[in-house]
Amino acid sequence: MSDELKAANDVSDAAWAAEAAAKAAYVSARAAWDAEKAVLDDAWAAARAAAMDASEAARAAARAAMDVAREKS
Repeated sequence: MSDELKAANDVSDAAWAAEAAAKAAYVSARAAWDAEKAVLDDAWAAARAAAMDASEAARAAARAAMDVAREKS
């Protein structure tokens, strides 16, 4: 193999290696993003459920206070 052909082959091999490294980095970043998104989704669901529970409790307390006020009048 001529020196020029070997050099071109080496450049091609390096390009393939760089592409493989880029793909691996993308897969790793995507996995990290998916994991973070799952954590954020879980946190959002928990916060939303807590807010709904607190709102429901506040409405129940308000209804009870209104019932007591009606009974006294």
